[in-house]
Amino acid sequence: MKPVRMIALAAVASLAGVAYAQQTVPAAPTITVVPTPSCTRPGPHPGGDARDTLLKNWAKSVDNYLDCLKKFVKEQQAIAKPLIDEAKPHLEAANKAVEEHNKAAAELTAEAADAMKR
Repeated sequence: MKPVRMIALAAVASLAGVAYAQQTVPAAPTITVVPTPSCTRPGPHPGGDARDTLLKNWAKSVDNYLDCLKKFVKEQQAIAKPLIDEAKPHLEAANKAVEEHNKAAAELTAEAADAMKR
């Protein structure tokens, strides 16, 4: 490697180290316990020849179970919405940084390949 290239490489490496050292340390992630629905699933269908009372009770337990699941879904969506809204700008920033990284990596790789041909 030519001395000028080595000096340029050393300068870039030292600047990268300074930029890395100035980054803030992200906060440690919090552990979230995600609940599961506590809905009681009905037992098996009593069969077509079961007494009318058994069929009605089973149908009622199915309705209760499905209503319980719907309620759980709505509660979880209500909890998640503000978190999603808060995270959106961070996800967008991360995606932009990934695009910049990929673009820079391609450009710098091409630049290095061209420089090596000279």
